Amino acid sequence: MSSEVPPFDEATTRELLREAQPPPIPAPPARGALTTVAAALAVFLAALVLYIATLAPTVGYGEAARLQTAAHELELSSAAGARPLSVAVAHLATRLNIGDVAYRVNLASAFAAALAMLVVFLLALMLLDATELGGSPRGRLLFAGAGAASLAVAHPFWARAVIADPTPLNVLLIAAVATLWVARLGGAGAWTIPTGAVLLGLLLANQRAIAIVTPVFLVPAFWMLSDSGRRSTGRAIGILALAYVVGLLPLGVLLARDLIELLRTPSPPEAPGMTAKIAGLLRQALGVGPSHPAPVAPALTLFELRVGAAFLAGTFFAAIGLLALLIRRGARPAGALLLALAVGAAAGSRLTGSTTIVAWVPLAAWVAVGAAVVCRRASAGASAALALILVGMPVAFHLVLPRLAALPTLRPSIAAAVSLPAAGRSTFLHPWRAGDRQARSDATELLAAVPAGAFLVTGPDLGEPLRYIQQVEGRNPGVTVIATPAGIDTLIDRHLGRRPIAVAGLDSAGWNAVRREVKLVPHGPFLLAVPRPEALDVADQRFAEGRWWEAAYHYGGVLGNGGTSDREYPESLARWAVALERSGFPELAAAVTARYLAVAGESWSTYQILGELYFAAGARERAATHLAQALAAAPPEEMAAKAYLEGRIAEARGDPAAARAAYRRCLELDAGHRQAAERLAELAAGQ
Repeated sequence: MSSEVPPFDEATTRELLREAQPPPIPAPPARGALTTVAAALAVFLAALVLYIATLAPTVGYGEAARLQTAAHELELSSAAGARPLSVAVAHLATRLNIGDVAYRVNLASAFAAALAMLVVFLLALMLLDATELGGSPRGRLLFAGAGAASLAVAHPFWARAVIADPTPLNVLLIAAVATLWVARLGGAGAWTIPTGAVLLGLLLANQRAIAIVTPVFLVPAFWMLSDSGRRSTGRAIGILALAYVVGLLPLGVLLARDLIELLRTPSPPEAPGMTAKIAGLLRQALGVGPSHPAPVAPALTLFELRVGAAFLAGTFFAAIGLLALLIRRGARPAGALLLALAVGAAAGSRLTGSTTIVAWVPLAAWVAVGAAVVCRRASAGASAALALILVGMPVAFHLVLPRLAALPTLRPSIAAAVSLPAAGRSTFLHPWRAGDRQARSDATELLAAVPAGAFLVTGPDLGEPLRYIQQVEGRNPGVTVIATPAGIDTLIDRHLGRRPIAVAGLDSAGWNAVRREVKLVPHGPFLLAVPRPEALDVADQRFAEGRWWEAAYHYGGVLGNGGTSDREYPESLARWAVALERSGFPELAAAVTARYLAVAGESWSTYQILGELYFAAGARERAATHLAQALAAAPPEEMAAKAYLEGRIAEARGDPAAARAAYRRCLELDAGHRQAAERLAELAAGQ
């Protein structure tokens, strides 16, 4: 039996194979540009509504009030802390006819924060599209929105988005630069590089600390600008440098204006020389001053705490998203760029914690990619639930944060990670926002009570809203507000008895500095300075000279009878006790110490005063004893003060190395701690 094999027919064979194969899976429909624009607009509006709903209603304390006043007056300066770009943008908002001036400046922060969330959303969406993670093109909108929301409701960002603060504008610029350069990696035109360099220059003009991580931005920008081979190295550097300088032009103009003003202003003979003045102006413009770099480990620990507090559950998804970007070949350059930004921010935190904001943008993008990876095979409902968790956990954290911070065991850790504003009466979403009217009421009450022509000595937190009420609203302009007790001795010598001197709103160090110069008498919402008995001035002089018996004699002449004098001069009681101890009368010294503690209270600050006085008198053992009592009585949240006390105890016990380490730790926790900076400088000079 035989069969014939049909001849080979190529066309017939191909047709049979085609019919035998399953039909191809149709590609998902492309997402339209209109859909992307609508989603981005929805993210912007949702963030804006949230921030306006929780916006601070009026003037705040401290730096917020300073920005509000500067925006109204358009006070543009080249100083490192002047934030000229934020001032200019907020000044435009003051032209609105809504609320008071302070509210309009707060509104400018909310608008910049909402715009920043829109740009972060576009960055995350760009990465998701490049990796094809997150399911369908429209499904990626959900995860990009979740990534942006993880930053929008993060405690450190939200808290700054609803007050007058430069952070929202700075984050907007960081996000814009990162988005432009990631777009370049995805094939966008070379115009994205110089545009990003201009924005980076503007960022540096507004937030000088970002200069620490500027190389992390510029090095990949140069690589991307010259990788096509169509530009020489010199041309790429020239284009990038020119664009960067264009961004820095506002800062250069302000610096030139300030320098011309400095040269035009005549100086009194006793003022520093012109060379010293110009050098001081340059240092102020560059933000260069006495710096105390923190050890690497504590700085990075603080960085981790701030990032963790910002993103909470999102950090888990951020780690997965980073790995996904680095593994996928097409997204690897973008992942490496964002990783470099985060690592640069972590390294920069060794010098200043403000560089942390650079890491927020990459983290939000990673959260979006990580959530898409986790939910790659999940249902739409599960994906939506995850997105709600990413947003809901930080909101829950917002609601319970003040309650957690009230627990002594948790407050130190929370205070290290986030700022803790005073809680207000309302707990709607942002628990401390209702307390913002307190600054206005305190400042208004003080200005109404202080007589015209008086000096009002206060601290910087209350001094700034006082300045706002005076300059912006024109209330009681005749009062001269002095927002620091520095130089109080000169003020008293020149004006005490001629003009009233009122005192209010000082911290413990400020109160002590004032009490050493004057007697303070309660007068409504403030204390009025009146001359002290001449014998106390003589006693203080003898105490400073180490003439202990004479000092004890003069203190006893004023304080010997007790009564109201104890309440009026509590620190003089402490000095009397030290003088008696050094004069060889320990029993009398113990009795006077008991009187001092009974009047001042057995708090950590009163023990610290005793310890400092014994230290100055050369009684190091007694100083260490009282400083140890102060350390034991200090509340857990006073971490900077406790570090300072540890340094003083180490000094008293003859261990300068341990003292220096403690002072550096104190300055890391509170960069403005003047006493720690002075002690550290003195120890360095004595080496």
